[in-house]
Amino acid sequence: DTLEHPTVKDFLNRHVGEEGITAEVLLNFLYKGPPENRADGMTNFDWRDIFNITDRSLRLVNQYLE
Repeated sequence: DTLEHPTVKDFLNRHVGEEGITAEVLLNFLYKGPPENRADGMTNFDWRDIFNITDRSLRLVNQYLE
């Protein structure tokens, strides 16, 4: 909810906007609802995808080391 505040969005856009990251992209990445409710034009990639990739990688390494 804090990231949706106009002042916070403006701050983020000014400080990370040079890298091509916007507050909208951050909100999309941190989105925790169902994919079908995601805003139009936003990619279907979020923190859960990173978590799943990391989890699978660690399980594979653990399995290899056993």
